[in-house]
Amino acid sequence: MGRRTLALTALVLLVAVISTYAAARYDLRVAGSTVEASVAPADPRLMYPPYAIVCRTVVDPGCAQRAADRLGAEVAWVPVPKSPHASVLAIPMQTRFAFEQTYFSGSLGAIELWSPAQAASSDPPTRTIRAGNQVGSLYHPSLDDGTDAVTIQWIHGGRRYELQAVVAFRRLTPGQVDQLIALWASVRYAEPNKLPADN
Repeated sequence: MGRRTLALTALVLLVAVISTYAAARYDLRVAGSTVEASVAPADPRLMYPPYAIVCRTVVDPGCAQRAADRLGAEVAWVPVPKSPHASVLAIPMQTRFAFEQTYFSGSLGAIELWSPAQAASSDPPTRTIRAGNQVGSLYHPSLDDGTDAVTIQWIHGGRRYELQAVVAFRRLTPGQVDQLIALWASVRYAEPNKLPADN
């Protein structure tokens, strides 16, 4: 799926570094458990040039507002529950989208939120989900590249958004998929401030 390219590229780079480090210290036959418990994931705050970063560490209403003002369009953001994590909200240069990324310590996993989604999925959804009046399409394809990804796409205010969870060395459990759906249900939106009219 083309919309997974950036997320999987970052995750592949992360796994490559971790695998090199782990090979000297661990039996890689148990990489799925030992590496996850022992090696902290890469800090997403170091994966973007400073000019692209809107905020680091915590994505909050003020950060989302700055992103919406800079983008000149609505930006979705996830109020991540309090837990060890590193977040960044960035607007890549010469683009018309905002990208929120959070890595959770010890999980070798990440969640990503695109405002807006880069492409509508051409695959049929695995299931349809609902949160109040909001309807989303959940996609959980079978992958054979050592990763697993669950993607949720939905329309809000005429714009398509995408929330995705990506992990390495394992499959996402039904409980983790439910957690992603709960995060999706908690997504909030920031509207750009209108510029004052010229006198």
